[in-house]
Amino acid sequence: MPAINALYTDQPSDPNCTVCYTDPQTAMDLEGLRANLTPQQLQAYDSLGVCYARLTTLVMSLLPTSGDGMYLVPSRLYANDAYTQVIAMFKSIYADPYLGANVCPKSFAA
Repeated sequence: MPAINALYTDQPSDPNCTVCYTDPQTAMDLEGLRANLTPQQLQAYDSLGVCYARLTTLVMSLLPTSGDGMYLVPSRLYANDAYTQVIAMFKSIYADPYLGANVCPKSFAA
């Protein structure tokens, strides 16, 4: 939960920031989502060792954009089904153990 906790206090001017912005409402919302998970689900997610910065970078790199890269567009591969598209994105992220979201450079380790 270091990334969630960082949402309460992080600042972009801090060279050691985790999320690099402050958003207490998002932090509370994420805590609420975690509260709805079973202990087994929480353990499964937490055991992945997700690196917030790495996961964010990977998700952003997989978002389909317009030809000029300015706008998000639905992927034709998934017949405009956003849920299926998101699942496919995360499966591809976790398919490669060396490039996945659990690979956290020391500078991003929380």
